[in-house]
Amino acid sequence: MNEAQNIKQLPKGWKSYTLEEIIDNLSQGWSPKCYNEASTNINEWAVIKTTAVQPGYFQESENKRLPQNLSPRKQHELKQGDLLITRAGPRVRVGICCMVKRTRPNLINCDKVYRMRVNSKLSIPDYIELLLNSTKYSREIELMKTGISDSGLNLTQKQFLKLKIFLPAIEIQKAIVSKIEELFSELDKGIENLRLAQQQLKTYRQSVLKWAFEGRLTNEEVKEGELPKDWKILKLKEVATDISDGDHQAPPKSNSGVPFITISNVNKDNKKIDFSDTFSVNNEYYAKLKINKKPLKGDVLYTVTGSFGIPILIDFDKEFCFQRHIGLVRPLETTNQKWLYYLLQSPNVYNQAKSTATGTAQKTVALNSLRNFEVPYCKIEEQNKIVQEIESRLSVADKMEESITQSLLQAEALRQSILKRAFEGKLLPAETQTVEIAQAKVVPIERKVLAAKIIYLNHDKKHFGLTKFQKLLYLIENFAEVEYDTSFIKETAGPYDKVFTLAFRKEMKSKDWFEEEQKGSITKFVPGENVGSILSDYARHFRDKSKMIIFVLQQLYEKNTHESELVATLYAVWNNRLIKKKPVNENALMADFFSWSPKKKEEFQEQEVTAMYIWMKQVKLVPKGFGKLVGE
Repeated sequence: MNEAQNIKQLPKGWKSYTLEEIIDNLSQGWSPKCYNEASTNINEWAVIKTTAVQPGYFQESENKRLPQNLSPRKQHELKQGDLLITRAGPRVRVGICCMVKRTRPNLINCDKVYRMRVNSKLSIPDYIELLLNSTKYSREIELMKTGISDSGLNLTQKQFLKLKIFLPAIEIQKAIVSKIEELFSELDKGIENLRLAQQQLKTYRQSVLKWAFEGRLTNEEVKEGELPKDWKILKLKEVATDISDGDHQAPPKSNSGVPFITISNVNKDNKKIDFSDTFSVNNEYYAKLKINKKPLKGDVLYTVTGSFGIPILIDFDKEFCFQRHIGLVRPLETTNQKWLYYLLQSPNVYNQAKSTATGTAQKTVALNSLRNFEVPYCKIEEQNKIVQEIESRLSVADKMEESITQSLLQAEALRQSILKRAFEGKLLPAETQTVEIAQAKVVPIERKVLAAKIIYLNHDKKHFGLTKFQKLLYLIENFAEVEYDTSFIKETAGPYDKVFTLAFRKEMKSKDWFEEEQKGSITKFVPGENVGSILSDYARHFRDKSKMIIFVLQQLYEKNTHESELVATLYAVWNNRLIKKKPVNENALMADFFSWSPKKKEEFQEQEVTAMYIWMKQVKLVPKGFGKLVGE
């Protein structure tokens, strides 16, 4: 589809640009020789690694400390709102994009990452970040990569800046971003639950193996910490004819012959060998190997170096050999091969491997240690039953795992579908696709989350209701210096963001976050069944500001509606003066307070305003001139 056809398919008002036309600056950073350690001290300079840039999020901890003898190149210091995209490295790591939503000071961009700063008259970085992470644009960037090897590719500025994008008006971009964040938030909750279920299945599998080798799956009356009467503890070497490892000499590689397995060919998730990417040894070398270094059907392999503790069931006929980082356990005829395979997966055996492993760079379980692992042993008839009991339980877990994996794939497909619809102009209702209608304020999801948190923490407090909520919202958003836009106006009872409050009250009822009920003169809030769905995102959005939020809440917990109105109004006139760079003193604040509204003189006395002013200074609940003026 050509550009004219693309534009025709989009809502009215969308325009075509190249990336070069919408950014004010694109630069790559600096990569001096740094220490091989991360900087955790925000007062010292550090340079990010490319792994700091992840799809849709920035990891500031992925950095290297700059030596003190090197002067930092401050022009490359990262700032909030910067867009980053990796430009060099392995294929899978080139073209990764994120926005710096927040970052510590003294952090420098590296040479292998482009930094972009968006022209604020044409776009917003949040929108471009989401756009560049969509499947459509990821594919276009993929085609721009150059190089002769997948291990080292580049994304050149010349090619990248030619990227064609379609943009609506700024206000519509904000609305689209807000809608995407809202949908992603709900999707992320589902994914989080699926991940939790995966972890619970992993725990369940380990519990099944633990119970199996305590005799609890085949013996009903086994006491905790004891084995069944006819069981005994043996050394692993006593249940096997041989325990060996691979050849210690470097094998002669060959273009054909017998596959040679290394630890990298072992899939630790499914505990199987991947024969698709092995090298070979010639038949002569293989023929000279001892029989205990040639795996046979019925053996169990066991990794002993690096990713140690992974058993592999050899339930097939195939000639191959293996490196010394893998052990071989050949069971006795009176030992069920699958029983041995599950035994080597059990927590008891893994803990012995962990406690006996030695080394620093790569931990190794010595062959002698492996031979002397203490294992529970029972007759082969009971071993057969244990295998049946284990497999009947694990087969159910495997089916559940398969279903969860499928659901996770569908969730990622849905995420990309949301982005696709967004950048085709189909995510928002048609009536909101014009600039005139889009001028209405876009409410970021984090503001809804904060409002819900304030209500939830206070809903059962005696004096808390709609009016106090409005004052707390103002105080918290200003004191904690939130990063989104607010529109507080002068209202008789103090600062009030009317547009947001009315919209939030409507949404909280429709989504069953809260209901309202009248108790005397106070409009109270009652948590709904779905309140958890909005509260679950609080830590993600407000982790860095939580202390300031809690501080304000603590100061106002016992204040009644009258006192809360006084604090919020006094704070607002104080903050207005700081913004206007006017002098701040008790007399000036008193005058501003009583001129806020004619009713202030009817409801408040000068003495209580003075007392509250003194209290605010004592507890340090004072403004810093942040944000916008609270206007008419």
